[in-house]
Amino acid sequence: MTLKKLSKLLKTENEKLNLLSSGDIEKLESKHFVDCEAVLELWKAEDGDSIIDLGTGGGLPGLVLAISEKKMNFSLLDSTEKKIKSIKSMVKALGLKNVKTLLGRCEVFAQSPKSREKFDIGTARALAPLPTLLELAAGFIKPEGYFYAWKGENHKEELELAENAMNHLGMKLLKIHKYKMPEKQTRYILEFQKTKKLDMMYPRKDGVPLKSPL
Repeated sequence: MTLKKLSKLLKTENEKLNLLSSGDIEKLESKHFVDCEAVLELWKAEDGDSIIDLGTGGGLPGLVLAISEKKMNFSLLDSTEKKIKSIKSMVKALGLKNVKTLLGRCEVFAQSPKSREKFDIGTARALAPLPTLLELAAGFIKPEGYFYAWKGENHKEELELAENAMNHLGMKLLKIHKYKMPEKQTRYILEFQKTKKLDMMYPRKDGVPLKSPL
């Protein structure tokens, strides 16, 4: 029932912010929610874990996962104030007690003592190419923690480009989870484990991880 309510709230918020295309907004439950929940089949999350959703946008996958996993603590991060305000209103309407929001850039929060290497798990569904994404995520995740990145058919090419970043950052690829969407589209979730403490030089300053990927 709560996912039904989330769907209604997202449709209302989408009219204000245009978070998703008109085609996608009509397929929230059959497409986007299913895609978000696919990580539940493989992730190594446990009750009490702290999870950060990077570039959460309209709250996907963060809100969907927070509804499914009420004994885990979620932080939803985005740099757009309107989106964070929208998520706050939805969290309140849904009565979710396990979600907090963070407004700002990943590069800044990942260097903050309150956020740096404080999370058991990180997620990102549609944020950046993999070399950039791994640099941003590594700053938040504890050594031995996990990161889950949603990708499409070009994931192999992204992994090749990310090989240097994986080595520098200590982000080890554990698994490629392949699954079919209801419309037969093939999707992938890449599971990484952080193997070491991150050098303080990473992530680099605002915008650098995207402009000059490792």
